[in-house]
Amino acid sequence: MFKEWLENRFILYGCGLEAEKFMCRNKGMISNIEICIDGFRTGKFHGIEIKKIEQVENLASKKIIVATLPETYEKIKNILDLSGLIEFKHYVHISYIEKKVLVVNANCHGLWLKKYLCMSKEFRKKYVIYHMPEIQDNKDKEISRFLLDKIDVLITQDIRLQNKFSDKLSLDYLKSAVNESCSIIVIPNLVGMGKWLYPQHGDNDKIVNLANGNWPLIHEDTILEKAILNGCQNLSDYIEFINDYECDKDIIKESYDKFIKKIEARELKWDIKIKDYIINHMNAMEIFCDRDHPSVEIMKYIGREVLKKLNCSVINDSEYDFILGLPMPLLTCIRKYYNISCIEADCLDYYKCNQEELLETYIRNYLFIAHEIII
Repeated sequence: MFKEWLENRFILYGCGLEAEKFMCRNKGMISNIEICIDGFRTGKFHGIEIKKIEQVENLASKKIIVATLPETYEKIKNILDLSGLIEFKHYVHISYIEKKVLVVNANCHGLWLKKYLCMSKEFRKKYVIYHMPEIQDNKDKEISRFLLDKIDVLITQDIRLQNKFSDKLSLDYLKSAVNESCSIIVIPNLVGMGKWLYPQHGDNDKIVNLANGNWPLIHEDTILEKAILNGCQNLSDYIEFINDYECDKDIIKESYDKFIKKIEARELKWDIKIKDYIINHMNAMEIFCDRDHPSVEIMKYIGREVLKKLNCSVINDSEYDFILGLPMPLLTCIRKYYNISCIEADCLDYYKCNQEELLETYIRNYLFIAHEIII
């Protein structure tokens, strides 16, 4: 929706290769260029005078199109911001003019959705993603109203009003703030949805600063914590304790029923429906890698459905991979209850081991990171 900027007088910032390519793609608009700005070049660019930014008066009354590589744009953005200008009100990068602008408002699930979408050549040709931090890292606690007024597509989770981040990141607020022609795609927010598969996932995550500078994070495993209190000493004790541990079947059923009820209610707001896919594949496919994070296969499904909504062809996603959460092995009693036969691919990839070594590797890692116990 920034294409209209080419139809009126504007300043072209940048006179390098990207600007040359921009001029070739938009030959008819050269007469609309008032002046050019460049920090290194002087003289004229396609017959248009080149000035330094400090030589241009009344910048706030102009429209500025920045024709540079994305990395250079970030540096120029800082310069323009310090000059009191506002992105999307006073200036914009060429990519936002030549393609449809898409914004993703989500937690870490959104980060990996963006990576999936960018695997599609067709998507990259049609759309440009404006970088927004994950909801929990959005220090501004909002999306620029000038951006919302111009974007073509908003992909967002169903963040409720009065959330712990900001009302201005909620679905209801954003629906009222975007321009009328903006397409909105509401994607699943699956945080907490995996509790029925991971009853051992507690609420006390632990971060440890190791001597080598790494900061490992590990989710509380309430079953392993019970094993410690039960006096387990060696690896075989822990393995036997976990494998023999039995969750109350009534509690397992209650947890599953709560999940179904919750996802049915939440899906009323989602454009990407996922409940039936989960139910139909839960026995033979990894669904979650822990309580809060969907598996690679679930993220692939969401990515495919979003591409369809964007009128892009489905891609070969066999190379798509990531470690979204901190994978936990499924308890034996949970596997038996749900008749789960799949290999825990995310777990194996994360712990860099095979299926036979998984539980052993997980126990060793957990005990060391959470309690500095070496067995």
